[in-house]
Amino acid sequence: MKGYTGKMLRIDLSANKISTAPSAPYNENFIGGRGVGASILFNHVSPEISPLDPKNLLIFGTGPLTGTAAPSSGRLSLVTKNVVSGGIAYSNGGGYFAPELKYAGYDHLIISGKAHNPVYLLINNGKVSIEDASFIWGKDVWETEDIIKNRFIDQDMQVLSIGPAGENLSKTACIMINKARALGFGGCGAVMGAKNLKAIVVKGEKPVEASDPDSFMEECQNSFKKMEKSIGTALLRQGGTIAKINPKFPLPVRNYQDGNWGEKALKVKENVFKKLYETKRSACFNCPLSCSHFYSIKDGKYAGLECEGVQINGVRGFGSNLDVADPAFILACNSLCNKLGLHIDEISATLCWAFECFEKKILTTKDTDGLELNWGNQDVALKLIEKIAYRNGFGDILAEGVSGAAKIVGRNSQKYAMSIKGTGINEGGIRIKRAWALGIATSTRGGGHLCGSPNSEGVKNITPEVGRARYGVPTAGNPVTYEGKAKLVVWFEKFKAVIDSLGVCYFTSYWQNNLLGPDDYAKLYSKLTGRTINKEQLFKIGEKILNIEKAYNTLSIGYNREDDYPPERFMNEPVKSGPFKGEYIDKNSWNKLLDEYYSLKGWDVKSGWQTDKCLEDLELLEVKRQLEKAGRLIKTDE
Repeated sequence: MKGYTGKMLRIDLSANKISTAPSAPYNENFIGGRGVGASILFNHVSPEISPLDPKNLLIFGTGPLTGTAAPSSGRLSLVTKNVVSGGIAYSNGGGYFAPELKYAGYDHLIISGKAHNPVYLLINNGKVSIEDASFIWGKDVWETEDIIKNRFIDQDMQVLSIGPAGENLSKTACIMINKARALGFGGCGAVMGAKNLKAIVVKGEKPVEASDPDSFMEECQNSFKKMEKSIGTALLRQGGTIAKINPKFPLPVRNYQDGNWGEKALKVKENVFKKLYETKRSACFNCPLSCSHFYSIKDGKYAGLECEGVQINGVRGFGSNLDVADPAFILACNSLCNKLGLHIDEISATLCWAFECFEKKILTTKDTDGLELNWGNQDVALKLIEKIAYRNGFGDILAEGVSGAAKIVGRNSQKYAMSIKGTGINEGGIRIKRAWALGIATSTRGGGHLCGSPNSEGVKNITPEVGRARYGVPTAGNPVTYEGKAKLVVWFEKFKAVIDSLGVCYFTSYWQNNLLGPDDYAKLYSKLTGRTINKEQLFKIGEKILNIEKAYNTLSIGYNREDDYPPERFMNEPVKSGPFKGEYIDKNSWNKLLDEYYSLKGWDVKSGWQTDKCLEDLELLEVKRQLEKAGRLIKTDE
């Protein structure tokens, strides 16, 4: 098929071996990106293997649309074994690395083994080498990228790297692209660090060919025109993801002790960042949204800081949830995490747990290296972030992530660890938006909204008519009802899996209101590759991907129905203030929601495990065989 290079690059760091393999068999069955990665992980990384074992794989993938004229086609997928949970980890990052990898001649990059000494990987127009990285080992992400580009006297080379957090195997470590885009979940930075791999550097010039160039370009232009008319485009251009923030917007406060920040939210609205610090806008490859911003702080405590981007998770994690209404502090935390290579969501969940444990006197200064973890203490929060990256003192415990740290500390501290499937939560609206909460709780990578959570709840123009026409769910815009929300999450799970596999940004889609839907992506894919496909076929592939991920978790950890609940706090402690005061997750209603969710998926309602019929219908016979062998397959005739 056109749109692909047809090649996978395989690197065995233990053997210092470089090879290639055809990518077509995987691409035909799973599109690309996340789908291909999940399939490779399932088939080649045994559930018994530790995430930090050299046999674990780092599977980087582009999609067919990556590097093309399609809107926002600069996404890179990563799949590996999850350091935090032990199940599957997948992540998706923007910037310019993914198109460059494809232009260099590769659809996917698969890395195994462990180098004897620190190395980086150089991919230059199909020429591949494993190079000594001693000169950048120990450097932060920003320094690493600058040193490499200066070394090659080429500012157009694309760099993906880890910081000190990955080198020190912090389970909160991520992988950074272009200094400010993260491959975040599952401690993937620690996997890279465990392989002694500091960076991947790529340069490419080969074009991506379309099956029908004229028709494909016409379809791309139609997509851009549709986006120009969208409310979602206008909002993202105006202020990125933080444009939504206002006193009525649901935000976590002090480790979710409340779900509304009230008037304090006014101090971190988008227009405050813009007025005080913004210098220009930035966009990923071929993106018309420009949702990222450059900031420069001229005065005050953080004077001299220049950085790119802060998304809504940064405002939640370092603003409302730490109860610090200071935009400069949020930028300082956000940029420090980017420099050190730390996943913002896991870091913020871990910090907030520690601060509440200090408030509850579970932790004292004897545990925290003498630091006073009082809410609002900016200096302490920044010190802890650095300690986590270097596993220094109390930071060595926090580097295990919120679930791991709580297990080490004990003393009933697990009660305050806001996590699902071992993964820290940095979310707003969990007590309020039913489908949002369900998508987070059932996410195959654990604790995040970018699997099946819809962004439609509470959006004014998602009327019952729009919800019914688009998703088959008239209640799609109503946040507090449980009705129809299982069906909505199932729809978005498949949609997101497809988008991650195509190699485009979720912000171009229905997820961000009136943008592109499955029909649009089916047309783009068909015109590019020459393989005609419709939205139903795309969604079936999405369902296959999700079932592979689900099965890998079941085989690795044994996750079942009990792991698809939110933390007790969300069911026992209502929102204390604001327009949604009194809202919480009702356990009986949640149980009915899970029943409906599993039934729609074809899974067993009692256990939450997959059935033989479900996997047979999806033609996932090897997945069925492996689950049956492990005694974790539900027979429908029993």
